[in-house]
Amino acid sequence: MKIRTINSVKFQGTLHPPGTELDVPSDVAKPLLESKSAEKVLVEPKASAAALPKD
Repeated sequence: MKIRTINSVKFQGTLHPPGTELDVPSDVAKPLLESKSAEKVLVEPKASAAALPKD
């Protein structure tokens, strides 16, 4: 799950400053989201080449 830190967060032995985007497991993200230390980052699916409009 992609999250963006709101407060400094320690993950995998590193202290990440506010505004850092991290890809973390759901079990790690849930407590950070509930404590308002991070927010979920919405990831848009990549468009396939066939779905792109042609000129």
